[in-house]
Amino acid sequence: MSLLYKEVMKLLKKYPDVLYGVTDLTYCEYRKTYKRALVLAVPHANMMSLTGYDEEKFEELICDARRVIDDILDEMEEILTRSRITYYIPPVGQNTEATLAAPFSFKYAATKAGIGWVGKNDLLITSKYGPRVRLAAVLVDDEWPVSEMVTESRCPKDCHLCVDACPCKAITGREWGEGVNRIELIDYKRCNQERSHYIKIHGRKNACGLCMVNCPIGLKQDAQELVLMGQKEEE
Repeated sequence: MSLLYKEVMKLLKKYPDVLYGVTDLTYCEYRKTYKRALVLAVPHANMMSLTGYDEEKFEELICDARRVIDDILDEMEEILTRSRITYYIPPVGQNTEATLAAPFSFKYAATKAGIGWVGKNDLLITSKYGPRVRLAAVLVDDEWPVSEMVTESRCPKDCHLCVDACPCKAITGREWGEGVNRIELIDYKRCNQERSHYIKIHGRKNACGLCMVNCPIGLKQDAQELVLMGQKEEE
């Protein structure tokens, strides 16, 4: 275990609410330059539910989580720069409006890093916070211990709350697993188009977190029973 890894883990102890995991990069083109990806999942400050949903407040939760990520990454960059190791922090935004895909998939890396699984709403679902997290990643050219990956959905098969909440009926209801593509889970172009209608109204896309806040996982401790139920269904 490298000294750099130990120093990064010491940093993350300052943020006890943040979930994290490490994956190798043998599955993507970044393997040519980097050996590992540290994936972070910062929870929203408030686990908003559908009954208390407000689009502007939901947008604020996203921005607040992003600021926490920026603080962590600033500290981490100081450590990585001091160690003189090759590293890269992938951007969050997608390449183009055509594909709506980022250069590096945080969501897929998060499943590889054992942080969670992909829900029927095509969002990363964590056992502790449900989908109410903001993701980030740091790619490093160093050998760090990898986490155990998640390869199957742990959502209860009979739960379709996120599907029912979608105002544009973009979510198919299919269950995620290794090899299931994004388009099989959600019509992301339709979702983006509907959200884009709000740019003229308030200068940005509508955050539309309805499929996120209607997920019961992460709302309260009792909701963990849903995760256990999903695991039992797999057995």
